[in-house]
Amino acid sequence: MYDLTDLTLIMCTYNRPEYAKRAINFWAKQEINLIVLDGSTDSLANDFISSLPPRVLYMHSQLDWLNRMLLGANLSKTAFTSLISDDEYYLPESLSSCIETLRENSELVSVIGNAIGFRVMQGKVYFKRQYTEFNSSQVTSEVALERVTSHFNPYRMTSLFAVVRTPNFIKNVMVANVSSRLPGAATFELGFELANSFQGKSRVIPVLHWLRSAENPPVHNSKRIKVSSWLDSQKHSALFLEVSSQINQILGINSAQSSSYENSILYSGLLSYAANEKLSERNKKKKLFFINSFVRNNLKVFLKILIGTTNLMRLLEFRYTKMHRSLLGGVWMSQKSISDVLQKESIRVPTYCFAIAIESIKTSY
Repeated sequence: MYDLTDLTLIMCTYNRPEYAKRAINFWAKQEINLIVLDGSTDSLANDFISSLPPRVLYMHSQLDWLNRMLLGANLSKTAFTSLISDDEYYLPESLSSCIETLRENSELVSVIGNAIGFRVMQGKVYFKRQYTEFNSSQVTSEVALERVTSHFNPYRMTSLFAVVRTPNFIKNVMVANVSSRLPGAATFELGFELANSFQGKSRVIPVLHWLRSAENPPVHNSKRIKVSSWLDSQKHSALFLEVSSQINQILGINSAQSSSYENSILYSGLLSYAANEKLSERNKKKKLFFINSFVRNNLKVFLKILIGTTNLMRLLEFRYTKMHRSLLGGVWMSQKSISDVLQKESIRVPTYCFAIAIESIKTSY
């Protein structure tokens, strides 16, 4: 058991009661504060809610996702706060390491560890490496504007699900809510990341932290519109200037000249992000035809028919663990194999916490 009483997790859930209960049961056993904001059609059962410890606050509210997120931010009374999805896991030992790192360095506003994906197949839990770019992602500049532009190009989503100092977290969510008025599903995320990097430094520590679920499609989802496709045409609009001005105000930036888009931290950040998008698109086009997603998927189907699903998984796992690469995309691996892969990258695996997370995942199957 790890003492995480200085941390609050905020979980928004919607019409996924079994996953919500699985997550709540997992965190109810930890010394941690959990705020559950349930926008579902129906509340969880009263007998389940009444059995929860005082550290778990469950609220059934049909506010929209953005306003529930803002409500959760303002309800957090601990020194540190973090968002968490209703079907995903953080490892308690890693959360403790994030808190310790923040306490040791006052310049840091957020800390996160490394991530893997998980899914259940044929009664077993399998994992694959995700966000390998986190290893080299640190936001360290002394200058706020430089932190924002360097964080957005190359872009790494290292703040949204990190452990964040609560005053900074509240501003992150406020900026994210305002940013959500702009086109595209990613503007909440980008607003959060922008505010976080503007306010201070951040770090990724070499420990397994985040188990990302491949069990469900994301709840908060809409058509993804690239920033580079609308930024130039919208930067002079009344909406963009209003959003820019509000963000400057939230972050305490002098807005005396905010009538011009060039003077907004939002434009500087999104311009850098748009450059990242264009570079990423060029890099994708450089990939050889035989490893593109269409060919990979069809080759997988052929191999499944030829040798069977289980044998294909074993083949891909063996090749990945030996060569640390795969021509067939993401590789699902056993607990031991993913642990070996992480350790080769000098990423510590909290073995006990990993094991209890796996047992919790299995409760839904």
